[in-house]
Amino acid sequence: MLGQLADAQAVLVAGLRLARDLPEQLLVMAQELGSLFERTRDTSAALSCAWHSLDLERMNAIEVRVPPRDRARSWVLRARGVANEDDRARCLVKAATLFAQERRWVHAADLWGQAGELQRALEGWQSAARAVGRFPYALALCRVNEARTAQRLARMGVANAAFERAVELLRATAAHHARNGQPDIAADCHGLVVEVAEAWERPSLADEARRDCERELERDLGVLQSESVGTRAATVTRELLAWENAWDITEVTADWMTSSRSDVAPALAFELRLLALEIEGKPSGAVVYALSRLAHGLGDAGYEALGPLEVLSRRRSSAVRIAVARSLGRLPCRRSLRALTRALDDTDPAVVKEAQKSIAAMRGPKVLGGVLTLIGTGTYGRGFRRDASMDATRRAAFSALAGTEEAAQLVSWILEHGGQSDRRLMGEVLGAGEG
Repeated sequence: MLGQLADAQAVLVAGLRLARDLPEQLLVMAQELGSLFERTRDTSAALSCAWHSLDLERMNAIEVRVPPRDRARSWVLRARGVANEDDRARCLVKAATLFAQERRWVHAADLWGQAGELQRALEGWQSAARAVGRFPYALALCRVNEARTAQRLARMGVANAAFERAVELLRATAAHHARNGQPDIAADCHGLVVEVAEAWERPSLADEARRDCERELERDLGVLQSESVGTRAATVTRELLAWENAWDITEVTADWMTSSRSDVAPALAFELRLLALEIEGKPSGAVVYALSRLAHGLGDAGYEALGPLEVLSRRRSSAVRIAVARSLGRLPCRRSLRALTRALDDTDPAVVKEAQKSIAAMRGPKVLGGVLTLIGTGTYGRGFRRDASMDATRRAAFSALAGTEEAAQLVSWILEHGGQSDRRLMGEVLGAGEG
């Protein structure tokens, strides 16, 4: 009997991808899955189905059997369905208190802030800062939120102190990454200083940080600099929430389902949450299959999926690492290119080949700096190629370069003035494209 229920669950979960664009059908499937999960006593999966269906009655029945963090997420969903502001605030405070029980201070502080409980939010951000003290970038982001909350409370002494500490940490983090050959990350840190300084009406500091940011961008992109100083401040809390989850996929997908901070489509978040839960307690063979499906699905989730994909890239199974490399190619940015360059050192040639294919498919100005570095030195973002003359990898990088409109002049220059090997590879790439 249990085997038949498991088979029915597997069929329904596999069908979620087909029903992503059919909300009514997906709702029916979620309700059927919820009943099956309850019969097999899989409370986390059953609660996930109730979240997707916004089934308050089922949430109430299941909540006594789940940890405080998942009860908190149910209260967040209740808050999103309440019109009265006072009732909404009470739901958010209840959720924040439950998160605080597990010392998830980022989650708690964010929700207290949304509920207007600013003093508790301030204390939450200060607790979060103490919890992440060994990680300078995360600590800087906590200080940014601490400063903002103190500013809203008109506690300017606290706000200014947190602001100064945040700027100091961001500058130190930028210097660290600049020394380690990662100017793109250094530029992101300086870009965040620009936004924080402008919010604090410190024009001279903002101008200095802007110059620092542009210098690092120029180091990264060279003559192809085409980016404005970043818009990182809007994603500060979202990054901290993922950090506090340690990019654990079951936790991250739970936030995607329930938090207003996520841009992942509800149908996709539901599918990925159930796939992530499917991994727990399964035999190794089934885990590999589920992880591969999960890695493939994460490619549809956008840039929020980069952290979980990086976690999956460290799995023992080469089948999972191949799926990760394939998904990273659908998310063209510096961070995904760094992960793919690291994959070029994989012990399995099939993973290396998939990483090369993903690099070749990347397009856009955000990857140009890394592509140029990869062409020139064979390394990017602490990733190393074992054979610096490996044509397959260089050909992949030339493909990315040739397919990006912003690099058209550089492509012409390589064909006319580049070295013999560069001219040959670029000619092969362009010839293959025409064919």
